[in-house]
Amino acid sequence: MQRLTSQAPSQSEAPTSKSEVLNGRPRTSGHLSRSGQLAGLQCVLRRITFGLLAAIGLFSQVATAASVQLAWDRNPESNVVSYELNYGTVSGIYPNTVDAGNNTTATITNLEQGTTYYFVVVARNRAGQISPKSAEVTSQPIGRASIAPSGTITSPEDTVTIEAGERVTFNGEANDPNGNTPLTYKWDFGSESGIPESTARNPGNRRFNEPGTYNVTFTVTNSLGTSDPTPARKTIIVRKPASEMVSRKRWKLKFVDSQEATGYAATNAFDGNPGTFWHTEFKDSALVKGPHEIQIDMGKASEVSGFKYLSRQDGYTIGDIGKYQFYVSMDGKKWGKAVASGTFDSSTAEKLVYFTPKRGRYLRLRSISEVNGYTDTNIAELEVLKSIKAKPAASSATAVSHAITTASPAIVSSTNSAAAGSNGIPTASSVSPATPPTLTTEVIDGRKYLSLTLSKPIVSDGVKRTVQVSPDLMDWFSGEKHTTVVIDNETILKVRDNTPVTPDKKRFIRLKETSR
Repeated sequence: MQRLTSQAPSQSEAPTSKSEVLNGRPRTSGHLSRSGQLAGLQCVLRRITFGLLAAIGLFSQVATAASVQLAWDRNPESNVVSYELNYGTVSGIYPNTVDAGNNTTATITNLEQGTTYYFVVVARNRAGQISPKSAEVTSQPIGRASIAPSGTITSPEDTVTIEAGERVTFNGEANDPNGNTPLTYKWDFGSESGIPESTARNPGNRRFNEPGTYNVTFTVTNSLGTSDPTPARKTIIVRKPASEMVSRKRWKLKFVDSQEATGYAATNAFDGNPGTFWHTEFKDSALVKGPHEIQIDMGKASEVSGFKYLSRQDGYTIGDIGKYQFYVSMDGKKWGKAVASGTFDSSTAEKLVYFTPKRGRYLRLRSISEVNGYTDTNIAELEVLKSIKAKPAASSATAVSHAITTASPAIVSSTNSAAAGSNGIPTASSVSPATPPTLTTEVIDGRKYLSLTLSKPIVSDGVKRTVQVSPDLMDWFSGEKHTTVVIDNETILKVRDNTPVTPDKKRFIRLKETSR
């Protein structure tokens, strides 16, 4: 074992020293004025650790700078208050000093690899006196190859094409060949997607409300601050769903928290005239408090899949909605979670928001904030969209089949009920492909899981078929976390839903076509 030794001074005089061997190891000793005894500072080098600090070039195999960590034994004298590590590239000459404080370790950084360095340590007492230098030790830093950390997007596995309002599940894996952990993560879902960045390794599902093409990146950074120079990337294509406007002939105002009744009534929000608009009360400013909201009775239920918001068009922007929440309800009492939320930009252009279709009769738009920071709210026109669906195929009382604005979906569902079929096995129905899929249940560890088996259809170029599962026919999920491929050969595909079927809830599974 190499060691650094330095002699601690007394408070009144510079110590003298002599070397002796203690347990086979050299030791120095010196007088202390307080006790009249000679005692010595042992600075034993316990370890030297080489650490890579910087690399040149992508996946460079040779780094230009390294670090060395040195450690020594603490001095037994109570009047020693700090240690200083001195070093240089010539023996006996130490132009560089690192104050280690009262620590017994120090890390020297920005050293050139392949260069020999010489180190000594000294101790300082309360009186400011410095001991003689310890024995000199040498080190020649040799850093490991510098390889940046890397990340892989495990879900989705490929480019995904979805319709606005649908979700995609994101998971990632990461490693650093040099072991510079912990690692940190950043998911960027595209600046125009409206989805905030995530620092989780597996952020889970995210909903894309805006049509467009988004390049999602997964960047990994190690503990030295080095990031993956080529972050993992996946493309998400969000298409405009097949939809149409819901007629407003039956619409009635259900509730509004504030309105300027003369000229700016809440009914202006859906009167079909963009020149008029609803505005919260502004003549008596004491009555204007946010958030504001409007509730509308559409007169009948509809499969609502989006809404349009047009702010006032008279050249002013006071009251334009910034942050919003949108709800759909069957009874106008139980609203549940918002089907859409976000922040509108400050332009006066019409805003269009898509979301996973939800059936309901009542609408609720909440203005959480205003683009200028005021407490007002205005709406010139509010419209909603509904999904255009193909006619569902015939199905049994327990099987559900929906054609949800996707190319040739095959959807089946099941409840954990003995009445599901004549033999206790849930039945299935399909829109496409030609050979109907078979839905069964499998018991694993005492719990039942849906299992979908189907003959593989002919897939044309540019088309990929994905199996998805859902608890409510609104949010659909795919990937390892949600489904397991049991059989996948040239003719048969069998996939299991990884969520158990419970007696009181349904589970749905479908085959969905997407572009590659």
